[in-house]
Amino acid sequence: MDWVHCNGCYVQPGPGRSFFLTNCGHIFCQLCRDKDPNVCVLCKNPCNAIQLTSQLRPEIERYFTDPVELAKRFVQVLEFQKGHRQKLVDYKAKYILDVETLKATIAELQRENHLLKEENAKLK
Repeated sequence: MDWVHCNGCYVQPGPGRSFFLTNCGHIFCQLCRDKDPNVCVLCKNPCNAIQLTSQLRPEIERYFTDPVELAKRFVQVLEFQKGHRQKLVDYKAKYILDVETLKATIAELQRENHLLKEENAKLK
């Protein structure tokens, strides 16, 4: 995460440095955050902050995940859903074809039945 830096003093993470993420989306080192812990140093809005650690909640951690890894996961999900969607489309297409075939068979049987009834009526 070579892009992470304090939005106040631009220092980057290193040994002994704690960083915080505010609810307004800014990142600060411990020194800048300690200037006023209840107000964002950058936008001056009241804020809360959480310390950036290796134990972040998933909804926060994804902001710090490599976009390439996110894209790979996205592609896996996309391929999974695409495969299942195609199976459903194939099934429905076959079902429609089967229904159309049955309709044609029924129509042919009805014509044959009608002809046989006419033939039977003539024989009586």
